[in-house]
Amino acid sequence: MAEIVEVSPQDVLLRRVLHRADYLEWHADFGRWVPSLAGVRFDPDGMSAFLHHLLEMQQHDASDVRSLGGTSDKPAIVYEFTAQAAEDVGFTAEHSPNNDTPIGYGHASVTKPAALLRQDERKARTDLATRMNLVFGEVDLPKPEGA
Repeated sequence: MAEIVEVSPQDVLLRRVLHRADYLEWHADFGRWVPSLAGVRFDPDGMSAFLHHLLEMQQHDASDVRSLGGTSDKPAIVYEFTAQAAEDVGFTAEHSPNNDTPIGYGHASVTKPAALLRQDERKARTDLATRMNLVFGEVDLPKPEGA
């Protein structure tokens, strides 16, 4: 399974987000919960996501993404977005298998240009979060007053 797959703009990516108040925020303009900056955080290798079509080929879905990673014992929900949405805010999505399991083979990284200024990165991450749609799980955090 070591073959790298080209990511096209229409490819759907899935992102696991912890179900915690610091990883989610209420977006009043959209009337829904979106990932906070913590929910779309970049580590040195980028932001982890999973290519939906590769997971489907192995009979996996968003519910499997929810339980991945070193914090798999913590409640999480799953958002989806397209590679085009990442590109629209200045990021790049690429297939980046992190192991040989079917789910690991579906891994993708969303990366940023090295020269991107910190304030521009924060804005791009916020813009990407608003383009994400919840596809697995429910947010049961209290909405802000007046929401």
